[in-house]
Amino acid sequence: FARQRMTMVSGLLCPRPSLFLALFLLLFAESYAAKYAWTMSHKATRGVQGSSSLSPNQQRRIRKTRGELVRRRQNHRPPTRLRANMRSSSTVELQSLIGNNPSQLNPDEQEVEGGEGILTEGKFRWQKTGVDIHYLRARPQPSAKALDHEEETNYDKGKHEDKQGTPPILFLTGFGVGSFQFEESLKCMARKGRVAYSMDWLGQGKSWPEDIKGLQISADLWVEQAQAFIKDRIGQPVYVAGNSLGGFLGAQLAARYPDLVKGVVLYNAAPFWAFRPSEVFRPEKAEDGGSLWHLVWDGKLPAPQIYRTFASRAFDNLRHEFNVKTLIDLVYAQKEAIPPKLVNKILEAASHPVGPDAYASILFSPKSKLSFAAALQTGAAAGVRYLMLYGREDPWVVPMWGQRAYLNLRLEAAKLGKPVDEVVRYLEISPAGHCPHDEAPETGDDDDDDDDDD
Repeated sequence: FARQRMTMVSGLLCPRPSLFLALFLLLFAESYAAKYAWTMSHKATRGVQGSSSLSPNQQRRIRKTRGELVRRRQNHRPPTRLRANMRSSSTVELQSLIGNNPSQLNPDEQEVEGGEGILTEGKFRWQKTGVDIHYLRARPQPSAKALDHEEETNYDKGKHEDKQGTPPILFLTGFGVGSFQFEESLKCMARKGRVAYSMDWLGQGKSWPEDIKGLQISADLWVEQAQAFIKDRIGQPVYVAGNSLGGFLGAQLAARYPDLVKGVVLYNAAPFWAFRPSEVFRPEKAEDGGSLWHLVWDGKLPAPQIYRTFASRAFDNLRHEFNVKTLIDLVYAQKEAIPPKLVNKILEAASHPVGPDAYASILFSPKSKLSFAAALQTGAAAGVRYLMLYGREDPWVVPMWGQRAYLNLRLEAAKLGKPVDEVVRYLEISPAGHCPHDEAPETGDDDDDDDDDD
């Protein structure tokens, strides 16, 4: 059965298939499947909370604060050179009530069409590469009770936390898709009053470089992108939830920057990424004659013509509408839930002229220095907790991969002398395929009032 499925996929992706090319493309054709539409019954159950406008009680507090600031200025008028600082402090104090409220629209963001007024999009300039990284943000909708409460809340403090003081969530997407993969998850978080983000990886979605020279689009580069986004845009530690490639990168992020990651949710995480070793010994540096990989391009753009030609042809086959539909159908256990707009969004994301160059760099860039298992163990040793949610019917990341990762974390828990549940929890979901957060959203999105740390 597996051979028949491999033959079918290789025939779709490559008009003139070879076994090497078929395996190459299959391993890198990550989750194009990301269903972003909830069922109407689930929406009806969740519901949309009311408007985020200020209550009369909050308006009174703002007027009181403004009056107090005026009285302070009248009683003590500072020298001219300090008045600018006074005005700046006044602005900050007022914004603690309204301007930094995460339910409001930031000046550099705009509402997403069809986002129900609770989903915004923006651009984050990543200084290292000079690339504008596209992202989506869930605008949390505080309940009327939270808005009318007399006591100071996290909304009043202006922190990027929800009404329960829980850190934000950063959703990490799979390969070939964009932040739209988690649109419905973000809307769900917003309705609960949760702060959540999802961004497009460099060379994916809407995060495309204008100048490709010198870029090497590897897993390590994407991990650095996530680290920069958390530090410079979110500004505090987060919970990370990643699907497929996003799960692999989430584990790497937690291992390298445990101070920025509170916990990791893995949705059918890819157990490996890339083929080229992270370190390639040249013949003069290795007793055994070195590795043949030193003869192969290392993924640093611009690509030599022969590599670009190969990648361009493979990429054109991969992003063909028929092939995208077939891949989506392959990885979903519940076919009836696949929305028609999904294919259009994937095709739109893959139509950028830099696409073939980015794809070539991704194919030939080196692996991460840490394997998936080593990254999980390193993160666990640093105190990071994991929740593993795996779709049982996934034809790519079959349950065996999740079980192996779970076993590694169990062994790490034993070394640390901790109960297993304090390090990792593992669940297999059925029926669900490669994207269990879409096919069984209630599993990952339900509230857990009894244990906020989970």
